[in-house]
Amino acid sequence: MDEQAVRAAYAQSSGLGLCLRAVDVERAHEAIGLALSEDFLTQYRMRAARIVFANGAREAALAIEELAFSVRTDRALGGSIARV
Repeated sequence: MDEQAVRAAYAQSSGLGLCLRAVDVERAHEAIGLALSEDFLTQYRMRAARIVFANGAREAALAIEELAFSVRTDRALGGSIARV
């Protein structure tokens, strides 16, 4: 199940967003005002610019490839080949 509330809370705690739950609807005006403020937008832009995007699938594939094609050097090659 998608945990949007958890992601929103994380975004708020990291300064990359605001979290407004349905039970906090009375704070909507305050949250919108904050979201539109120059100070918040400046901080948001600064933090967003520091985000580094990485492709975890590519990194995992490279690690698996390295393991699959590695040869042990601490014993004879015959001891490293899998037996089926």
